[in-house]
Amino acid sequence: NFDIPAAFLQGEKTMNREIQIEPPKQAGLGPDEVWKPTMQTHGFDDAPRHHYLSFRKRLEDMRAVAPKLEPCLFMYRKKGVLEGVQQ
Repeated sequence: NFDIPAAFLQGEKTMNREIQIEPPKQAGLGPDEVWKPTMQTHGFDDAPRHHYLSFRKRLEDMRAVAPKLEPCLFMYRKKGVLEGVQQ
């Protein structure tokens, strides 16, 4: 069971790039100080891809297989018999 509203918060925790964010004025930091996030969040352009990769890994860990022509469709087979589909 996956929690869809919090999906982006449950994705990959590491980032493959370095970014800097200007903190809000309420943080009380100096004008030259920035925040460097250490994990993905929903505001980044690549967050949907990171969520998909995390979701895909979870399904593959459960032995689901995605056909090459339909990478968002996952099938579960047991002894060659289709047991379930997840999209």
